This record gives sequence, C-alpha cells and structure tokens, in this order.
Amino acid sequence: MRISVCMIVKNEEENIRACLESIPGEVEVIIVDTGSTDRTTYIAESYANVRLFHCTWEGDFAKARNYSLSMARGTHIFVIDADERFQSATYRKIVDYVKKKPQIPAAIMIRNISNANEQCQVHRMVRLFPNQQKFRFHGSVHEVLYYDRSIASFIMSDIMINHFGYNQLSYRERKYGLYYDLYHKHLRNNPYDGYMWYQLGKLHASVDELEEACDAFIHASNCMKIPSLSHAAMVIEFAKLLRKAQLVDDAIDLLENNQKYYEDYPDLWFQLGLLYIDDGRIKQIPVAFNQALQIGESRKYATTEGVGSYLAAYNLGVFYEVTGELKEALAAYNLAKPYELAMVRTDTLNRGVIE
Repeated sequence: MRISVCMIVKNEEENIRACLESIPGEVEVIIVDTGSTDRTTYIAESYANVRLFHCTWEGDFAKARNYSLSMARGTHIFVIDADERFQSATYRKIVDYVKKKPQIPAAIMIRNISNANEQCQVHRMVRLFPNQQKFRFHGSVHEVLYYDRSIASFIMSDIMINHFGYNQLSYRERKYGLYYDLYHKHLRNNPYDGYMWYQLGKLHASVDELEEACDAFIHASNCMKIPSLSHAAMVIEFAKLLRKAQLVDDAIDLLENNQKYYEDYPDLWFQLGLLYIDDGRIKQIPVAFNQALQIGESRKYATTEGVGSYLAAYNLGVFYEVTGELKEALAAYNLAKPYELAMVRTDTLNRGVIE
C-alpha cells in the first residue's frame, strides 16, 4: 500500500508551503500546475517528495484533476487542494481506512476554518479512492468522482482535513471571479442543475449579494432532489441568508416545511432556535435547541461545529437565564463547557451575579 496525494494548483504561494509541510515526507505528492506566475512552482520543487507537472488550464477542473491522477504511482489516491492541510491524525486515519476497506472510496470531512470569531463549517467530499483507471472525475466545476460511467459509490469515514482559503480576502476575490464564470457557463448548458444553482447562491452570499443569492437558492429549491444531502445543506444556507436579510418568517417557514425530511439534522433545529429568538416565539425556543442537543453532532450532513452540542447548550442557557430559570441555565452552561462564553456565564451564576 502506498498513498499518492494529488493536487492541482495555480498561484498558491500563500498556501502551498503549509499544505506540503502538513503531509508526511514519505508520501508521494503529485502537483499539477495550471499556469502559476508567482513562486508556487519554486516552492513545490523544494520538497523531495513532490513530483511537479504542468498543464494548460482549459476551464475544466476534472480534466486537470484527472491528469494529476494519471501521474500517481501509489496504490491509492488522496485529493487535496493547496489551501488545505492534513491534521495531525489525518495520514494515520487514511492508512487505517485503506487497510480496512481498500476497494471502497471514502468521503472525508473538510473543516472550513474562517475568521477567529466564527464557528467552523464542516462538509464532506469523496477524496480517497483506489488508483484505478476507471476512477476519474467528471464536471468542469465541482467535479464528481465516477467509476467507469457511473458516480462512484462511497462510504463515510472519520478522516478530516482543515481548509483555510476563506481567511484570505484576495484569495476569496480571485476564487469568486473564477467560479462565477464557471457556474454561469455550466448553467447555460444545464439550467436545471439544482446543485450548481446552490453553489452559485453560496458564492453570491459569500460577498453579501443577498438578492442574487436568494434568486439562485430559489432556482436550486425548484431543481434539487428531495431529500438529499445537498438539498439539506442548501436549505440551511438559504435560511441563514433569509435571516441575514431580516426575512425571519420566510426563514422559519422554509425550515419548518423541511422538518419532515431532515428530522436528524441538528443545524435545522439550531437555526430554528435562533429564528424563534428573533421572532419572539418563546415556547418554541427551548424545544428547538433541546432537539439539536438530542440529535448531537452530525457526521452525515454538512454542519457547523457545536450546533449539536456546546452552541445549542449555550443558547439554551441564555434562554433560561433571561427567563429567570437559573438552575436550568446553569445546567445548560455546564453542558456547553469548555465553550468560553459558557464558562464565563457559569462562573457568573455560581457567584450569584446576574448581569
């Protein structure tokens, strides 16, 4: 067994060194550069385990990605981007997975680390699979792994990596222009691709283009398969957008109308809790946060860290404190430890000081 890490890059001098440093030195790293004009290739060539190749960018992620796969010499391939990093346990978990399930692709967890005061978003993508010619990507953007002529089957794994790209303003702006063009090109030829409408909505939302994002999410709602993991994630992002646009009733209706499909989705109940606070629906607030806690953290859906644990418990504590139920508030804050805000409130309540 040997792992080949494959990536495609262009002008990634801000990220590539940290990415390569996170990968064990004994692992083969295939880098395909699609036209960098900065120091990306110079940095890549300084690592002994890197094999660097070049190809012309043709506006097709799958084509570039598949070229990188064709250069890999390992028994298994792990796909990563330059703005991502292995965690300390990532490689061990990759090896453990391959030993147990050598022929089955794995969906891994990607932890999106944004600004320090924001909670981490976690989503899943298929990134680990056997190095066989029948495994190839399809799609010019948000490429999907296929086995021969069908979408590859996979199972969920506990492998996790970190993604840091959203922290860099210049990086986000560059990615916005690239993906905006690719999404619109794809949608001109595939106007009923709900997943791509969802991605376009997220893109507009990331730069606070609320009206454009709302329009894209409406298109997505009309086209996506229900229920599905991607539709579930779209519903949450759409609800967040509506809340940001102060359309609280619309956001509540959206989530409540989808409860029957995603009863096991903690993010849905957590967002409802926040919206019930906004709308003053007092009796429904603890119901929503308690339901999120009962479900717990999700390993199935795209999620925000903490909505099934400490964040739900903290918000429940705030509710009980505001309504004067101090014993219940203290119990909820204790559940939210070691979340810093919960620890502050616990200390305050234990000292008998209500601010």
